Amino acid sequence: MNTLDHEDAMQYTPAALKIPEILENIFSFADEQSNRNVNVLVCKRWSEPCMNIIWSELDNLGYVVRLLGPISFTYSMSAEFVNNKEPLKWDRFSFYARRVWRIACRPDRSRPGAYARVFSEIAFSRPSAPLFPNLKTLQWYGETYHCRENFFFMFMESTLQHYALHEASSSLPGSALSLVLRTVAERCPCLDSVKVVLGSDGEGVGDTVLEFVEKMVNVKSIELSAFKNMIPFTSTLRKIAHLEELIIGYQNSSQFRSSIESLATPFAGSNSFARLAKFCIVASYSIAEEFFSLAATFPSMKKIYIASDLAKPETPMSVKHLLELFATKCPNLDALCLSYSSLAQAKQPSRLPPASCIVKSLHLRPLLGCARIRNFEFNHPYPVSVDDSFAEEMAVGWPDLLKLSLTPVPSVQRKDFKNTFTLRALLSFARHCRHLHHLAILISTESSTCPTISDIQELPPQFFCGLSILDVGSSLLYEADLVPITRILGHLLPDKCQLNFDELSTMSNREGGKSRWKSVKGRIRFVRWMELETGSRIRALERENKTLRARLNASFSTSS
Repeated sequence: MNTLDHEDAMQYTPAALKIPEILENIFSFADEQSNRNVNVLVCKRWSEPCMNIIWSELDNLGYVVRLLGPISFTYSMSAEFVNNKEPLKWDRFSFYARRVWRIACRPDRSRPGAYARVFSEIAFSRPSAPLFPNLKTLQWYGETYHCRENFFFMFMESTLQHYALHEASSSLPGSALSLVLRTVAERCPCLDSVKVVLGSDGEGVGDTVLEFVEKMVNVKSIELSAFKNMIPFTSTLRKIAHLEELIIGYQNSSQFRSSIESLATPFAGSNSFARLAKFCIVASYSIAEEFFSLAATFPSMKKIYIASDLAKPETPMSVKHLLELFATKCPNLDALCLSYSSLAQAKQPSRLPPASCIVKSLHLRPLLGCARIRNFEFNHPYPVSVDDSFAEEMAVGWPDLLKLSLTPVPSVQRKDFKNTFTLRALLSFARHCRHLHHLAILISTESSTCPTISDIQELPPQFFCGLSILDVGSSLLYEADLVPITRILGHLLPDKCQLNFDELSTMSNREGGKSRWKSVKGRIRFVRWMELETGSRIRALERENKTLRARLNASFSTSS
């Protein structure tokens, strides 16, 4: 039977056999003698696609190594084949290996370099044919130093499209890294995306990675660790015509991270990053601005994620300048996330912050120039000073909005902070943003600012039909406002909407050790039930009244 692709296997596999519980039940009878003949007849039809699915992803090299022969561990915790006199079972190995399209190699921290000797033996005795002829994705996590002499000969197939190297070691020799990356570049001409996340920026490491990037002329996605001087990297990256995604130090916050001191120098080339659609970086806002000096416009840019690595909050003017830049150079931007990489873990004071730290609506307003925004997250350490009129501006300017998050991270509890949205802001989003599914804002919960039931009745039909999460963060709620807030939210929020709030609220926002927002969350269902019950009773009374009037009119006509 010919080998089927993973996608082809899914097409020809019956839907029932894609359910793990059914497969497990079928295989449980496979070893019974009485069922063997029946299994042989049945398996001819569906065993091949099922095996393709089962072996499509491999995250434990021990499974595939044992296909060649039994192995054991020595006293030094090093793996080796039990019988060196017998040849390795390559036919058995290839039967399974040809089905593998993704390998994720994770080191055994209790036995570092355990398979180094086994890999060496495989490298010397392997056939000339590719070991994994259909391999598309390789993710290697650590142990580059232990296996540098042989591991890449096993996995670097010409079919490889996605390569990721995660090396957490802070003492990785530059020669080992150079050998690995050079082999990847030579053996894998079809690479579509690469990821190099390192635990050190030691001597020669940056030059080695840069040399590797220079050879990746056809990739569409690149993720790199951050280095102090990134100018040589951005100068090289702008020459990659098909680059669509660029991530610099963004998803490796747990690893070593070097603060970027220089990112780019202005470049007048109009074709630079013409296809770049996603940009992620861990750097201060001023450093991130340098990247956007590399081109006059970024017509394909749709998603930007920036995590500031400053030890203090970014200034309001730096926020405004950055948003003005996006409005000018990224006309098709639809997702923006501004956050902090390390400040979220720092303990923030609850006192009134200086005016230089307060971001106001005038600082965020430039982003309204990007009319296609669907996702905006601004995780500033302090609450944003806004009012309901700005909520109307955002709702009108971004009718396709899916997610909006303006809650401070970390949350700062302050009773004196009043310049925030009221519940009336929800009316603006309900009126204009029909597709909104996640809304995270601080709200002032004074009952005097709540909308009325008549205001809600004037909203268009099926408002907030897609809203699944309303996050009020650390919004203060007083006992006197608990009932009216519950009633209004019961009318505004759909049944499936989940009300989230900061569990670590201060004692001023709690009652008897229980968060008042938790009380609101629990009572909303009761309010909805009461409204439904009351509505049904009113409709029943109206029907009864209509029937009585009809009878009364009939009696009058009869008597006359």
